[in-house]
Order: sequence, then C-alpha cells, then structure tokens
Amino acid sequence: MILSHQNATYLTFIVDDIAAVVEKVRAAGGTLINAAPVTEVRPDVFLSFLRDPEGHILEIISYDDVSAYRNDIARI
Repeated sequence: MILSHQNATYLTFIVDDIAAVVEKVRAAGGTLINAAPVTEVRPDVFLSFLRDPEGHILEIISYDDVSAYRNDIARI
C-alpha cells in the first residue's frame, strides 16, 4: 500500500460516501492502487488509493465520525 512508501505524495479527499466516490473516479478512468476498492484501516475509518487518469495519486477517506479523528474539520 502507498502508506508504506517513504516520501509518497498524494491528495486526500475526505468524503461521506467513499464507495460512490471511488466508483466515480474509476468510471472517469481512475485505477485502483490498493487491492480492494475500500479498506477499513482502523475501526470506522475507510480509505482507498487511486491513480487518476493524469497519474496523480488520490487518497479517498471516510470516517464514521470525522470529529473523533479530525476535530479541526467541521461538517457543513
């Protein structure tokens, strides 16, 4: 997985519906980097790494309760 690579650079998107976003990226020509479309990395924290059609690495992440992990992020 990309997290084990030193100096990896990627853009992170925090989303509510990770499965839907991953499918949209794939439908637009993105490819999965991790083995499964969505991986639970900690309880209630899910992520996916993809490469967009232009080669950029994207991290899509979803938290069941984002404030428990990132209290600096407010839900709008």
